[in-house]
Amino acid sequence: MGTEVAIDHRSLHGANADLDRVVRAVETNIRTLRAEFTRLGVPGHNIDAVLGAEDDLDTRVVPALRRREREAEELARLPYSGALLDQLAGRDLSVDEQPISPVETSISALTGGTTSTPPPTEFVPEQAPEPPQEEPPLLSVGGIKKLGGDILGGIRDGAEWLAGKITEAWDTLAEEVSKAWEAMAAWWDEVTADLGAWIDENLAGVREWIKNNVIILRIIAIVLKVVGWILVVVGAVLLILAIIASATGIGALAGVPSAGVALIIMGIGGSLIGAGDMVDTVADWGEGKIDGQELVQQLAIEGAFTLVSLLIPGGVFLKLGKKLLDALPASMRRKIVDFLARLFKRDQPPTPTPRGPGPDDLPGSNRPLVGGTPDNPRQYEYDSPGESLRNTPEPDRLDLDDIDMGATYPPGSREALLQRWQRYLNRCEAEGRTPWSWERWRDNTIDNWARQNKGEAYEQAFWDDHGFRVEDGWSRNTDVELPDGRTRNYDYVDEANGIAYEFKSGGNPSLAQIEKDAAMIRDRDWTIIYILSDEPSAAAQRAMREAGIEWEVWAGVGSPTG
Repeated sequence: MGTEVAIDHRSLHGANADLDRVVRAVETNIRTLRAEFTRLGVPGHNIDAVLGAEDDLDTRVVPALRRREREAEELARLPYSGALLDQLAGRDLSVDEQPISPVETSISALTGGTTSTPPPTEFVPEQAPEPPQEEPPLLSVGGIKKLGGDILGGIRDGAEWLAGKITEAWDTLAEEVSKAWEAMAAWWDEVTADLGAWIDENLAGVREWIKNNVIILRIIAIVLKVVGWILVVVGAVLLILAIIASATGIGALAGVPSAGVALIIMGIGGSLIGAGDMVDTVADWGEGKIDGQELVQQLAIEGAFTLVSLLIPGGVFLKLGKKLLDALPASMRRKIVDFLARLFKRDQPPTPTPRGPGPDDLPGSNRPLVGGTPDNPRQYEYDSPGESLRNTPEPDRLDLDDIDMGATYPPGSREALLQRWQRYLNRCEAEGRTPWSWERWRDNTIDNWARQNKGEAYEQAFWDDHGFRVEDGWSRNTDVELPDGRTRNYDYVDEANGIAYEFKSGGNPSLAQIEKDAAMIRDRDWTIIYILSDEPSAAAQRAMREAGIEWEVWAGVGSPTG
């Protein structure tokens, strides 16, 4: 069988022009990227290396290809017959399979002459190999094939080299951005933690007032949000009408406000919604649902979105986008956050590989959880020993005098409650602190009495719904020795396969526990899975990711009994 070779030397000019345009475009884009690096203050030594190599491509490779082009043009202008030029420009030549030694095809063969083909020389292994053949003339099948190969090879090698340099530059940029983001996040956590601790310690009276008047704050928040959403809807309608009037010129819409006015109305509505969210956040802090650090962080975020909605035309869409993100299920929201984190950080800790009984069937690791969604939380009951004391009035002096301060009263009894109250008042007096109100202290103490029972009921509900069994090697509330010799108590443990579950029926995971679990993952290759009733804070999420801990939100609502 022969090989069909299409020859068109006039295409060389177009190919080189395309290559030159590619080089110029790459140069422009890379220099633009370098200028952006300089503006952002990001080191650009890798980009400089790319520009240097691009210059080498421009000054060495492209000129060499241009010389080939000029040679072809000079040959095309030689005073041969038009038939020769036509054959060189567009003729398909059938080339038979070549022998071991390349056969030169001369110009006379292309124009109908004869070709002198030397007989092939048999290669004898004992003999020295033949000297390398001379490079075939340009105006031959071998020469043109070699020229085409050189051009395509040069383009391919240049593109691969340039792509590699751009990839290196992007990796460097991603690494620098990741480091800067982590430093800023650490600074933000430290600042808000200090400020939040100061707020909790010094504004206890304000917090108490908010708790006592929280219904007023909730009403204010609702009014702000309702008015805000009304303005957003009205602005959106006016914006649509303004666009229609501008596009069609319908006379009936001549009196419609401009799109700018509609955006301003939407911005005011968005700022009112943000103000309502901020009032709700303050109310949450007063009721003890969030601490001072979370108060500072949430107010800062809501304040930023509110300011953007008010000052920037169309900024309300950012606020609406945040509302949409908040409305998404927790699992979907976390996947979006993880994707954004991985976009600029390629060295995320690898997900531990589950082992042991049912390695492909661990709830919260590689098997979806059963129920427990925010829309359909798992309902369970737990024993609350002091639940009947919720409405107990503040004791007077005579009530407290009847209590034996040295006696041991059972948790949940009225005597135990009053005894603890007297001890609390004594501590506050000795330390010079202002005590909480009776109602706040009473409810907090009753909650603390029930905390352990609530956690155990939450764990039991998860155990029942996801098929854990002692026969499969699982144990509960088990102490495990850590690499440093300390012990760590896990809620569920499969020691044979190095798997542990930790549950939180409310609040964020303890950073001290996360530190211990990181050592177990790093030094013992354990799989640690956290099951949380509420979405953890951003700081807790980052700490768990860095430790290599897997976690899932399994929403549960406990009903106290007793």
